[in-house]
Amino acid sequence: GLMVHGYGVTFADLCRIAAPTLVIAGEKDMILEPHTRRIAQAIPHARLCLLPGGDHFCAAKQPGAFNAAVREFLQNPTGKP
Repeated sequence: GLMVHGYGVTFADLCRIAAPTLVIAGEKDMILEPHTRRIAQAIPHARLCLLPGGDHFCAAKQPGAFNAAVREFLQNPTGKP
């Protein structure tokens, strides 16, 4: 439903997110990669992860890769060494 009817969050809204954020999607996601990249770019402290070969349901279909990406982010949310 969100893809058809929208979700009411604008790119201006995304710019106001202050927390480190992980934007994660499958490489073959139904949300097109340029849009996903734009979301990540709009969030000031976002990190983008595109799971190779993954689709929109990568969390369920590739739990190992998904969990590893989330774990890595949680261990170092700012991405600083």
